[in-house]
Amino acid sequence: MPYFHSIKQDNLLQELPATIRECVSLVRLRQNPCAEILGLWSQQDHSNPCFCIPVLREQWLVPQTLLRGPYERVAVEVVNAIGAIFMPGIDINELVAKDHYHNMLQFVCGLGPRKSRFIIDTIKKKMGSLKFRMQLWVDKLMAKTVYVNAIGFIKVGQSGTDEERDVLDGTRIHPENYVLAKKIAKDALDVEKDDKDECVSLIMAQNHKLDDLDMEDYAEHLAQVKMKPNMITLLQFIVQELTNPFKDPRQPNQEMEDHVLFYKLLKENEWTFRKSSIVNCRVIKVYSL
Repeated sequence: MPYFHSIKQDNLLQELPATIRECVSLVRLRQNPCAEILGLWSQQDHSNPCFCIPVLREQWLVPQTLLRGPYERVAVEVVNAIGAIFMPGIDINELVAKDHYHNMLQFVCGLGPRKSRFIIDTIKKKMGSLKFRMQLWVDKLMAKTVYVNAIGFIKVGQSGTDEERDVLDGTRIHPENYVLAKKIAKDALDVEKDDKDECVSLIMAQNHKLDDLDMEDYAEHLAQVKMKPNMITLLQFIVQELTNPFKDPRQPNQEMEDHVLFYKLLKENEWTFRKSSIVNCRVIKVYSL
């Protein structure tokens, strides 16, 4: 298993036997595959356990130095498409609190190993947690350009007792579009409320009212009055996020089929253990006929 090829097994849960640590890793893999696999990632090509995960039969013929680029591109695409926490989207507070989640932050657009480590260490040692996305820029955890690129993929989870948090910080909606999102929420409710933040919370609880909005007419209005053409795609995206924030595009987990479970238990695959294969064995007992 790639877990045993990593230094992770030596750094986490050191008080437990190696077999128990492997079991913990398997459970975490079931709960959150993206976070657990990227937790194995190493900057050293010759000791990167992710390269030991069998993907293609011929991958062993490719030098590991050539695997880094494609693997990194896939990791960035996956992390930014689905996130890596139980609820999709990278909840920065949950990530900081759980050491085995730290590795995946480096794959958020605009970040990398050094920037992500700086953000985690600063929040953990000096701030404890974040209340708003904007703190990542205001408190100088990110430069402005990095913040603009990365913030749409990072969320700040909502606390049931903390009313100061902005509910839009838990969506993929970029902060530069918060004003528009709040206006859409207010128009969909069709009520006279001064508190637009309250309108957002209400419309997310009654998201069926968003179906009554004519997005094409709304986009045409923005083009004529606000001089903002071609807004239909953005408007549809905002409505989607107000309806189902950070929707997970992945299929739900399914039980393994018997032949898949068989190979998993053997730690083999259909290429290494097949009919007519030559295998090593140990004779336990010989019975006379």
